[in-house]
Amino acid sequence: MFSTIKTKGIILNQYEAKNGADALFLIYTRELGRVVVISRGIKKMNSKLAGHLATFGVVEFNIIGAKDIKQLIGAVLLQSVGDNAAEWIIARDFIRGFVALVAVGEERDLVFWDLLEQFLLTLPLSKKFEQVRLFCYLWTARVLTHFGYMSHNSLEVDTDTALNKKIVQALLNPDNELALSRSELDSLGVALKNNVERLFEKEMKVWI
Repeated sequence: MFSTIKTKGIILNQYEAKNGADALFLIYTRELGRVVVISRGIKKMNSKLAGHLATFGVVEFNIIGAKDIKQLIGAVLLQSVGDNAAEWIIARDFIRGFVALVAVGEERDLVFWDLLEQFLLTLPLSKKFEQVRLFCYLWTARVLTHFGYMSHNSLEVDTDTALNKKIVQALLNPDNELALSRSELDSLGVALKNNVERLFEKEMKVWI
């Protein structure tokens, strides 16, 4: 008899099953880390769960099953995130690709969960696109620092010393607003992309 696990999670992607009635969901959860769950009958007209399974929504899940096969038996949408704005679509694809690189397998990580939830709930989509880019870049650096790929005291990417100092100060003092020129923002984006690809030996397919 399997026990039921209740956990908050964020749906990163979903895939329709071959029978057309079921679906698989790739989610990152607070209690289990990154998992794949199946939802039976979710595509049927009378499904009670369908309205709660918004991609990139913050959801409370009830999950049951073994290590390899987990079934979704309950879901409540807590927070809907994003819209059809171009900034959101690009940021969404960015986070989908980046999380796929840094979060592999089932491993509970409360700090990363907090960072992921913070990303979705505070992404400044009402601001200029450059501010959205900067938000994503700083978040990337915080995640890489958390996983030990970077130091809190130095930004280990190929940017000039002055820009490195600005970014380090922003990471150490997140409440202070950081302003970068367009060229500085472009340089930071390229440097982070190259660093991520070097670390994980994979191409970063989506980058802002």
